[in-house]
Amino acid sequence: MKLRRRDAEIGSVETIEKVVTQMIIRSRIDNLILDYQLPSMSNFLVAYRTRQRDAIWQVVISSERPLTAQEICNEASRSVEGIGIATVYRALKQMVEEGQVRHVDVPGIQPHYENAARSHHHFFLCEQCKRLFDLAGCLRGISNLLPEGYRMKRHEIVIYGDCDGCVSRA
Repeated sequence: MKLRRRDAEIGSVETIEKVVTQMIIRSRIDNLILDYQLPSMSNFLVAYRTRQRDAIWQVVISSERPLTAQEICNEASRSVEGIGIATVYRALKQMVEEGQVRHVDVPGIQPHYENAARSHHHFFLCEQCKRLFDLAGCLRGISNLLPEGYRMKRHEIVIYGDCDGCVSRA
C-alpha cells in the first residue's frame, strides 16, 4: 500500500514511521502551546539557533547604522554561504518578537532593523542612496513644544538630506 502526503509518495515502512513520529511530535508541541497558553511555536522554541541566525545577529550588532533586510542578507552571506532573504526575514521577525532587534519604519523607504539594546536616538535619511544613519543624542526640551496639558509618551525624529558619500559624488 502506498500513502500520499502533499503529493509526495511515501512507500517504505521507515518513511511512514518518520511521518507518524513527526505528526505525534507536532501534536504534542501543539498541546503544550495550548496548555501553557504560549503565543506561538516560535516562542516555544526560543533556544533554537542556527549558523544563519548567528550570522544575521552578528551583522545587526556590528552595524553602526540601521540596515535593510537585503543589506543584512548581503553581509551575512559573506560568512554563511547560500543564506536567503526569506531566512533573513524569518530570523528578523523572531528577533523583533524576542526584543533583540528593533524594526525601524520610516515612510517612503524599506523597513530597517537595528540592535534593540541601542539607546534612544534619531535618524538621518539620505534621500539619494536611501540609507538610514543614526544620530547621536536627543533634542532637549522637545516636550516644551506640546500644547498645555498634553503629555508626550515617545517621539521619533528623522532628518532628511544627502549623506557625505552622495555629496562628494555630486
